[in-house]
Amino acid sequence: MDQTTIIERIRARGITTSDISDDELGTLITSALNWYSYYRPAVKLTTTSSCITTVAGQQAYDPPSNALWVVEVFWNPTGQYAMQDLYRALLGVQFDPDHYVDVVINLSQLARINSYFRGRWKVVDGKIYLIPAPTEDGIKVPVLYATAKTLSDLDDVKDVWFEELVYAMALERKALNMTSQAGWRAGAYQVSAQPAVVMAKWAQQRIQEVRQAIANNYAAARSDSRGGGHEET
Repeated sequence: MDQTTIIERIRARGITTSDISDDELGTLITSALNWYSYYRPAVKLTTTSSCITTVAGQQAYDPPSNALWVVEVFWNPTGQYAMQDLYRALLGVQFDPDHYVDVVINLSQLARINSYFRGRWKVVDGKIYLIPAPTEDGIKVPVLYATAKTLSDLDDVKDVWFEELVYAMALERKALNMTSQAGWRAGAYQVSAQPAVVMAKWAQQRIQEVRQAIANNYAAARSDSRGGGHEET
């Protein structure tokens, strides 16, 4: 999508330049895009050059500069592998691979071992904290994060709700403009506020419906809702 195309489509649906100017529509599009990005952000993985690069003993690192929030941090402390492998080997001696119950117990214990030794993370005051602290320099730690979308990121089909949100917001603005003109009189002619009130009510209801539809298709879990990490202030 691009702004010119969106404006043309809104115009085709009955919002004229006398209702709302192109500049005002552009402002509404920006506002709608900010709201839309909160629920349907672009989800990106850091490149090799932008990954966290560990420093021995340092726990806190900056998230990507354009991150709205962190979705996942792929932190696996390399120093833990030897001890983890030892526990796995000891566990492997204690079960019969042909016995179903033993297999289930073994898998459960392996999962617990993995949880003991895998790296964890949390976001505190805008910093990513790696747990445990790295013991080596130079380890690359990828970060999956949400970032704001641009109009060029939007697809005509998959992001059809965005256009609908802009239209509903434009209709609400049109209704407000009509309300401000209500009461104007020229002889026996007087502008009634009733049509504007009905339009505003419909537009506000439509905005709520569209936002609910967008929110029901949440695109990226926030850092404070993941098992691997959470956000604290």
